Amino acid sequence: MATALQRMINSQADALEHIGGLDLAGPADVLARARRIVLAGTGTSLHAAELGAMMLAQAGRDAYAYPAATWARWGSGPRAGDAVLVITHTAETAYAARAGRARGFPRPVGAGRGAGPGGLRGPGPRAGRLPRP
Repeated sequence: MATALQRMINSQADALEHIGGLDLAGPADVLARARRIVLAGTGTSLHAAELGAMMLAQAGRDAYAYPAATWARWGSGPRAGDAVLVITHTAETAYAARAGRARGFPRPVGAGRGAGPGGLRGPGPRAGRLPRP
């Protein structure tokens, strides 16, 4: 019997093929217009958020990573012109969902069971404030 890890590893090729076929022009435009990009996640999704923020910063973007619990509980919210990406494997993690909803974003970014049609979910910029790290 395959373990959850084996199933996840075995599904990676299909996931990449699916993602390769998505139209990401809209989400890319949101990121291109954003003054600042905030990425939030928990566990390995936080690691992805940290790497994403570092890569965006190396590309000249103002980008930061936060644990989803910190963002949901203590963050003061995005500023006008911000883009917030809540990264989650399933879009079902309590703090990931709360991080999105608590800060004015109805859906987290995710891949898997809770991600819905298209396999990815994306927020848009909203008004608010977030302290600089």
